[in-house]
Amino acid sequence: FVEFFQDSSVKPIFGTQGLEEELNFSPNGKWLAYTSDESGSPEIYVRPYPKSSGGVWKISNGGRKPVWSPDGKKIYYQNGNAMYSVDVTSTDTFSKGNPKKIFEGSYFLRYGRRFDIHPDGDKFIMIQRLESPEETPGEQKIFVIQNFDEELKRLVPVGKD
Repeated sequence: FVEFFQDSSVKPIFGTQGLEEELNFSPNGKWLAYTSDESGSPEIYVRPYPKSSGGVWKISNGGRKPVWSPDGKKIYYQNGNAMYSVDVTSTDTFSKGNPKKIFEGSYFLRYGRRFDIHPDGDKFIMIQRLESPEETPGEQKIFVIQNFDEELKRLVPVGKD
């Protein structure tokens, strides 16, 4: 991983022997959660930021796509068709609990993170994978409105006093 600066300079943050990806900052900016296969399979790790020394914690038993809870007290991640959570302390020091499966389903696509946690920390938003062609939804439309503020003024003119 590298850090980019406004003056276009680049500084390495850290590197391991594995493939590192899916980096996420903790809400307080002091910790990094990421996926690495340095152990031979994808796992979730946490390390301090900005210093790259001071410890590395493996928090999963297999997993990808780490996401911090808005309050920084949990890290959520995907492992296969299941979503897990790990209780963490991520203030000036870091500690972790044990992973817990919180639900399972056809919500995960192979590439990219296709989910997020709501700012209230109580809900996830996900894309549900269709299991068969028979489940193909009907026609779907996406509307793009350009110059929304001008269109709104045209449709709902403000009266003059």
